Amino acid sequence: MSRLNINNLTNENEDGSPRISGISTFSSTAFLEAPKGTTAQRPENVAPGMIRFNTDSGHLEYYTGEFWDEVLVANNTLDGGNRGLFGGGGSTNIIDYITISTLGNAIDFGDLQTQWTGSNAGCASATRGIFGSGSTPGTFYNIIDYVTISSTGDAQNFGDVIDDGDASRSCANTVRGLVVGAGQRNTMEYVTISSLGNSTDFGDLSQARFGIGATGDKIRAIFGGGWTPAMVDTIDYVQFMSQGNAVDFRNLFEARREPGAGSNAHGGL
Repeated sequence: MSRLNINNLTNENEDGSPRISGISTFSSTAFLEAPKGTTAQRPENVAPGMIRFNTDSGHLEYYTGEFWDEVLVANNTLDGGNRGLFGGGGSTNIIDYITISTLGNAIDFGDLQTQWTGSNAGCASATRGIFGSGSTPGTFYNIIDYVTISSTGDAQNFGDVIDDGDASRSCANTVRGLVVGAGQRNTMEYVTISSLGNSTDFGDLSQARFGIGATGDKIRAIFGGGWTPAMVDTIDYVQFMSQGNAVDFRNLFEARREPGAGSNAHGGL
């Protein structure tokens, strides 16, 4: 096996790096500097497997061939990676949190910007919690709040949803959060969790309804059940990192409204 010691390596024009084929090993105790930039600076026409550091999310990410996904490792610490948050509802703006791996009562986290009566939507990445939409008697809100899960404190403004209303539902992967069914509409909207800004139109559900159950994995978002005002057994799905109308997934065992939903990497309930 050959060995090459060098401090800097470029191509002949000194405007990039040369291609190295075969098996290469690194024995340095220093570091390897990856390309870096914001989410907006992601390169186009990228080959699958390319890696960069996202300065917005603070994570390495790789291109799957369809979208950029974060390089994540299991986080069993108690600094936010293992927390669950509850925000708003019942005429309160309180945010509580629990440590999921333990037992015990919820602890005060901070406050939302608005005292939502209820039916606000919530989702999260590994670092941020997002709360949006909702209502108080006679008033609908289009506000989106966010918090940093590993800290405590009051929510800050993230942006606005397109459609105000209550009874919306939300789910997320590591990059995007989706909000659906606000005000008994068939609309779907999304935000990029690591950035700030207003939501963007994603597409439409198969039918207008509210009280939907929402869950997903890092690839698909699943929306089941709801009220039209008749209860339905419809299940729709979309790909998180694309845009477009929802596709039929099949049906629930029976029609219902406002079902709870959850998932891991293998299945959803």
